[in-house]
Order: sequence, then C-alpha cells, then structure tokens
Amino acid sequence: MKTYAQAQSRGRMTVDGLAKHMAQHNTPLSRGTIKAVLEDFIDCTRELILDGWIVDLGNMGTFNVSLKSTGVCESKVDEDTGEKPVFTTSAIKEVNCWYTPGPAFENMIADAEFTEVDTRENQRKGITDKNDKIVAGTYAKNQNGQ
Repeated sequence: MKTYAQAQSRGRMTVDGLAKHMAQHNTPLSRGTIKAVLEDFIDCTRELILDGWIVDLGNMGTFNVSLKSTGVCESKVDEDTGEKPVFTTSAIKEVNCWYTPGPAFENMIADAEFTEVDTRENQRKGITDKNDKIVAGTYAKNQNGQ
C-alpha cells in the first residue's frame, strides 16, 4: 500500500477576509478600499474573458475562457435530411473560466511547509492516533520565512 500527501486547508478565505488580511500588510489602503478593488477585479476579469481577452496578471497567471460542447461530425451525411450537419453555437454547453498559474503559483514546494496531522476522520471523531497520521497542509511561508 502506498501513502500519498494530501493537502488540507485551514479554511476558506473570503474576499472580505482577503481584503482584511491585505490591509494588515503595510498598505495605506483600507480593508473597504481593497475589497472594492477585488470585487471590481472579479467583475472586470469576467467581462474581459467573456469578450475574448486573456487576462494576464504576470506572476499570478492568466485567466481565459474555456468552452465545452458536443461534437458534430461534419463529414457524415444526415440520413433523414441528406445534409451534412454544421457546427453551431447550440452545441456549446458550458462557458467557463480557465486559470493558468504564473511563476509565483507554479510548484511552490520551496516555500511550503508540511505538517503531520490527524486524518480528517480522526479529527471529526476527536481521536489522536500516532499510527494514523497523514502529512498534509501546504502552508506557505511569507517572504520573511514565517
């Protein structure tokens, strides 16, 4: 039996929480201003990718549109109509956002710390078992190594 690493999150960071966190990092901007900028960033990024733009945020990465559709075999003649089918927009079933990480978000192993923690099942049960631990949690250090 093989054991693999499994990331465990500390929780969910909301836009409001992120704005509060960012406001504590030596910025003259208030939490409210940062939150407003983040909300506008979300709206504008969505608008731009739907308009066909790739939004390139440098070290953070890029956002672009992704489509899912059913296939249309244009070389096959429809037996009922005798016509070749043509791909139309009705074949598009989903329009999604595709994120590609930039250099700051690719293979962050050099900045990650790993901690042995109880399995989620044991955490739910309130059990600590030295033989039933997993290595999890990729908690990145900040630039000061903390």
